Amino acid sequence: MASLAEQYGQPHQLALRHIADLMEGSSIRSHDTTGFKKFALKVRALVGMLDQLGQSGNVELQCGSHVTRLLSKLPQDLRADFKRYMYPLGVRIPTLLNFAEWLEYELTIQDSGFEFIGERRERLDQRMDRRKDVKSSKTFSIFHSSGPSTTNPPTEGSGPSASRPQDKVKAYCPYCSNTQHYLNQCQNFSQLTKEQKCYWVKTNKKCWRCGRTHQAAQCRLKTICKICNGRHLEALHELNDRPIRETPPLSNPTSEVLYLDRQAGCSKVLLKVIKVILRNGKHVLETFAILDDGSERTILLQAAAQKLNLHGKTENLVLRTVRQDMKVIQGNTVSFSISPACQPQKVFKINRAFTADQLGLAEHTYPIKVLQSKYSHLRGLPIPALDKAHPLLLIGSDYPHLITPIAPVLLGPSGGPAAVRTRLGWTIQGPAKLVHYQLQTQQCLNISIMSPSNELFKNVQQLWQLDVLPYRNEKLITRSKQDQDAVNLLEAKSKRIDINGIQRYATPLLRVKHMPKLQATKEAVMANLRSTENRLMRDPQKAEAYNDEIRKLEQAGYAVKGQEQILSETDESWFIPHHMVSHN
Repeated sequence: MASLAEQYGQPHQLALRHIADLMEGSSIRSHDTTGFKKFALKVRALVGMLDQLGQSGNVELQCGSHVTRLLSKLPQDLRADFKRYMYPLGVRIPTLLNFAEWLEYELTIQDSGFEFIGERRERLDQRMDRRKDVKSSKTFSIFHSSGPSTTNPPTEGSGPSASRPQDKVKAYCPYCSNTQHYLNQCQNFSQLTKEQKCYWVKTNKKCWRCGRTHQAAQCRLKTICKICNGRHLEALHELNDRPIRETPPLSNPTSEVLYLDRQAGCSKVLLKVIKVILRNGKHVLETFAILDDGSERTILLQAAAQKLNLHGKTENLVLRTVRQDMKVIQGNTVSFSISPACQPQKVFKINRAFTADQLGLAEHTYPIKVLQSKYSHLRGLPIPALDKAHPLLLIGSDYPHLITPIAPVLLGPSGGPAAVRTRLGWTIQGPAKLVHYQLQTQQCLNISIMSPSNELFKNVQQLWQLDVLPYRNEKLITRSKQDQDAVNLLEAKSKRIDINGIQRYATPLLRVKHMPKLQATKEAVMANLRSTENRLMRDPQKAEAYNDEIRKLEQAGYAVKGQEQILSETDESWFIPHHMVSHN
């Protein structure tokens, strides 16, 4: 505490600041367990700080108004619990010590398994709803809206039990914890921003769909949002709204796209991409294909299947990622022919290729000319450049004769791509660090000189001299025109004069050329001078000090008393109001 007092001042002021922060904090809502624990921790820390302050801290600990204001931050049920706790003790005015003891007691009860009344009621309502759902033979959709609720009419031929009116669903708002309205009709919740709604859901561990205390995976809500037709409340539409991913060109727009390769700009590794020609009878399509050694199945995008007019058998394909996530996709099995773009006469048959709407391939851009200029093993190879090429075919390991090399692979230095020749043509594969870091144009500027060795030695010696002695000649400094005029004026009119045995320099007034002469009468400063003299007349001691300072200026030669006649005869003169400044 002594160190705190020396560093920050009085510790009592620090404690008062913590008290003010608690008083100005937000109120604790009902069944907000996390917020209540944080509030209790702050109060207990404040009580510990006041206890260390001694006599000044005891005054704050015994103050009952602090407890009253802190109680106003709690909901009604917790305030009633505090009064029940204090009633057997017979304390009329509770103190912060009593309040801290009750908070510790309440936290112990909650950790032991007891919950807030609001949470118990809410979970009881959920259990009753589950029992009703199990007993009921039919499912009805209930829409939360401002208008009257409607249910689906019973179908013809239903039994007498279907004609009975359904039990009216009890309204409940998880934000206000009351049964007067639904969350969609809550005025307080509608005034919150998206960030505030998100904070409320995360802090209180609410469901993102209905706002109740369960996980979204366990939510049984069947209400459809009127904005996006999603399965969530309309009041929580902003939290469940997801931006739609842009679909690649030449592909059908779908609700979900599963990329079979990396997305554009997300990797620094080049894949084997080759330009090919696809044929199906009279239908021909020129596109790009990816040769993927890690794929077990050849996949054709739906856009290419539509161009080639391919129709096959229906098949379900299970896609598994590196995280062992499984995704079942319904598509078709098709067959077509493929030829390399450089040799169209060669034809290879591909059978049982899978195609579906949800599949997609990313764009690829390979600067072949830049790579060939950087790596010598790529020069002279017929590798076409790719500029935002969008492949429509992925050839997997089920056709190894199309993706494996038919000639020795040309490897370059570490960090560079390899050149691979397949039956479909030349391509590159591997990392391309230089593409990202060394694509900038480099320049080498050479100076033609007669004697390179002597000139180079002279330049290096001059650089070393500048490093050792940071001095630049005035002739090398480039000045502006106005600065040069000022230097010329100082050199021309500066004089050295003797004042009481001391050699001083008398410099002219620096001014801009053709500037008007300074002409100011003494009437311009008389008001200021009169106010200064009036102050000095009221304080003789200050007036004497004022005169002493003026005499010092005159003796040192800094100021000279001028005659009024001389000043009136000069072509330029002005008056400056003076005063004396003292500090400390």
